[in-house]
Amino acid sequence: MEKYKSCVHAESVGQYAVFVKPSCRHVKLVKGVCVVSKDTCRCCLWWRPKKGESNEQKNSSPGTA
Repeated sequence: MEKYKSCVHAESVGQYAVFVKPSCRHVKLVKGVCVVSKDTCRCCLWWRPKKGESNEQKNSSPGTA
């Protein structure tokens, strides 16, 4: 699962952007909506899992088992 789908700051995922809560450190306001690009989420150092999500995503990188 991608980081942007399981981050505690993410509310929903669009085609290019992730709609986030204002508590996200990378948040940008676009037309009054808090968003972040998916690429920014993929390499985010402040990612935290949602409640109930496993913590295995934090240390794994794409292409590794």
